[in-house]
Amino acid sequence: MCRFALVGAATNASELRGILGDGDGEWDTDVLPDPRAARWLPSTDSVLCVTSRGCSCPLLEGLGVGPLPPREVHLAGPSYLFRRALATATLRFGGIRVLAYDRATLVSADEPPRRRTTTLGQFLRSGLELGDSLLCVLA
Repeated sequence: MCRFALVGAATNASELRGILGDGDGEWDTDVLPDPRAARWLPSTDSVLCVTSRGCSCPLLEGLGVGPLPPREVHLAGPSYLFRRALATATLRFGGIRVLAYDRATLVSADEPPRRRTTTLGQFLRSGLELGDSLLCVLA
């Protein structure tokens, strides 16, 4: 099952796209965010769906969601570059929100996803925890 990543920040969409849209061809921000999933992010946020070849699975692997062993998370590749872009956006905007979801579970759910707030340093060390759906990362 394919997973998707929405990234939100309190800025305008072009500034957010300027940071997250520079994936050296590894990912893009052309996919429109699913409004049923985006409803869980603050209405003041600009929200982008970040994908690599149609889904976000290769990018989320670097955040701890996927089959990669933890020791391989920091190796260069799409997931490493995505983590760097998220760190840059966090520092630039003072915080971001990352919503990882699959269409079958989160989008159809009536109750909000599990929400956790963390610092940028902790996020870079541990990524997403098991069961995280909405992660707020503060600079």
